[in-house]
Amino acid sequence: MFNSVVLHRKVLQSLARLSCIADQLPVARWNPAGCVYSRIPGVAMSARAQIVEPQVVELDPELVLQLPEQVQAMSPEEQKAYVYRVIHHQRGAGQQHCTCHHDLRDRYLRAIERNFRPIDPELYKFDKKILAPSLRDWLENKTLDPDGVPTVLTKVRPGLYGFDCFTPEFCSAIIKEIRHFYDVCKQSGVPVSVPNSMNNYGAILDDFGFRDLLDEMMREVVQSLSRHVFRAVTDVAPLDQHHGFVVEYAMDKDRDLGFHVDDAEITMNACLGIQPFSGGEVQFLGVRCPQHVSTTARDDIESYTHTPIPGKALLHMGKHRHLVKSLKSGNRLNLILWCRSSGYRARFPTRGHGPCQPYCWFERDPETTEKQAQLKN
Repeated sequence: MFNSVVLHRKVLQSLARLSCIADQLPVARWNPAGCVYSRIPGVAMSARAQIVEPQVVELDPELVLQLPEQVQAMSPEEQKAYVYRVIHHQRGAGQQHCTCHHDLRDRYLRAIERNFRPIDPELYKFDKKILAPSLRDWLENKTLDPDGVPTVLTKVRPGLYGFDCFTPEFCSAIIKEIRHFYDVCKQSGVPVSVPNSMNNYGAILDDFGFRDLLDEMMREVVQSLSRHVFRAVTDVAPLDQHHGFVVEYAMDKDRDLGFHVDDAEITMNACLGIQPFSGGEVQFLGVRCPQHVSTTARDDIESYTHTPIPGKALLHMGKHRHLVKSLKSGNRLNLILWCRSSGYRARFPTRGHGPCQPYCWFERDPETTEKQAQLKN
């Protein structure tokens, strides 16, 4: 016999990885992003069931391969029945979760306010001195190359831009501050709220004082760079919201992360470092709209493996599919800044199965898709 609760979570995580809606599901423990979902790609529901009561009528073969081994060993009818029970259970859990979410969140933030005092209050204020010299220089001059790309950016692949982001001093200082936050929470008996439902280790930086700094990072750095390379988003509306957090990979913590997209229009992913590490590369698999999110990547032009380097960051669209390969040794901490645009979301759906979006690379050339998307906007 196996633990059904654990298996339920594994099934939900498998569903979430395949459908790229992991941040919507409270699958592992309570987190601020949890809520109820209504449709899951790969799970076909009867038309009446979507309105009244869910009934699984078909499972996509690709989804079955993503499920835990115990479920794969079941007969097709048993698999459908089991997935139905998990979805049905999750709907009820999600409804209950939503009713108490705000109370839990308020209690968590009040506990942080009571118990946490920063080591260095000045670290929480945005100052360009935390930025790498090349980035500071670019923000002063805003120089572009002949293709219109900011000279501070290195185009590593279509849709992926690397740059020197933070100074070593800032990386060391913020790691020290994060460790201090963990220690205070542990001493106070306050479980750290995880940043999303796929990462089990990390913290939401906005929760303990970094909201204003990250808001400035979004406006001063991400918006300024993205308006030249991701105009399909920024020409529609500016970035005006963010979700900032850190994730940690270690041999005794999360070692990898499954296939997913980010709940963001633009993502900045900066490696802070910690100990020398090997493995844990980020593999990118092309940009997709919700309709085509589960389609196969073209290895020759879409698949790219990135090795994180402390102090350096990647800039990419949130819908650029990716995963984290297994860490082999050491541990690393990454600062993730999900940047969102309420104006863009009002025009283009971020979830569901609407028409294919202009930014999607499905059956398109990645090099020209950005220009085509700009013309359509």
